[in-house]
Amino acid sequence: MMTSKTVYYICFTIFILGILLGVGATYAYLTVSPAGPEGGVACTMEAKICPDGSSVGRTGPNCEFTPCGKATSGNVVPPNAEPIGEGGGSGTSGSGNSEEVACTMDAKICPDGSAVGRVGPNCEFAECPVAGAQGSSCSTDKDCGTGYECIDASPVIREGTENLKCWKIGAPHPICLSGDTRISIPEGDVQVKNMKEGMRVWTVGKNGKKISATVLLAGKTRVPPTHKVMHIKLSDGRELFVSPGHKIADGRSAGEMSVGDKIEGATVVLSDLVPYTEEYTYDILPSGNTGMYFANGILLRSTLK
Repeated sequence: MMTSKTVYYICFTIFILGILLGVGATYAYLTVSPAGPEGGVACTMEAKICPDGSSVGRTGPNCEFTPCGKATSGNVVPPNAEPIGEGGGSGTSGSGNSEEVACTMDAKICPDGSAVGRVGPNCEFAECPVAGAQGSSCSTDKDCGTGYECIDASPVIREGTENLKCWKIGAPHPICLSGDTRISIPEGDVQVKNMKEGMRVWTVGKNGKKISATVLLAGKTRVPPTHKVMHIKLSDGRELFVSPGHKIADGRSAGEMSVGDKIEGATVVLSDLVPYTEEYTYDILPSGNTGMYFANGILLRSTLK
């Protein structure tokens, strides 16, 4: 027959074992069981477009896409998700299958004030522009790094607009004409800086014949004080002041011209790089198939085509 002391020890042992089992169960629940909605893993809000046109999102605990055709009420595609493909644009992803991935349309604000979005295939944010490097926005030369200047390097700007960017000093950029270059029009000649959209201008067709066209675009590009142009003079008296990158009708650039070269049956007698004193260079784009026009009598290609 057990004594009261024996009963006491048995009860005490059972009590201790109960505590230990409770602690162990709690620990196993917290460390092994799947994460719940209050403290679980937060999956990113991309969406996968299924072959049948439906969408599925990521779900826990490993944030994998729900299989197509098995979406649940807890796996809803966000309304701001946008399908992306290779290179970040809409369309089929680069995986080669018929499924697309959609990234959320949130944006990251970069140090220069610009914004970048998420791009495929992993929905990471695009790289921010490097402040002060070529192509980054600027207001003055002080906003650019050493060896760069702040200019409007776009091919052409309309009156009252500018798109200032940092540009490496000496790198080719404006590829247009001096302002006093005379453009051939049916009524005579007009300086390129006075050309307007809608004016008539002489161009050539694919067959090489001279025909009348309409100016689709006329504008100017601001150039830095260091800008230089080619001074080209031909044996028949025609001459031109033009940026080195501007191309003549046969595709050669002005900067390639050397004394002795032929242009439209005439010989180049002068080809020199000289300082440019005007604030802007100019160009036009005529209608038609070739985009060509006559500048001081020399057939050129438009840089705007």
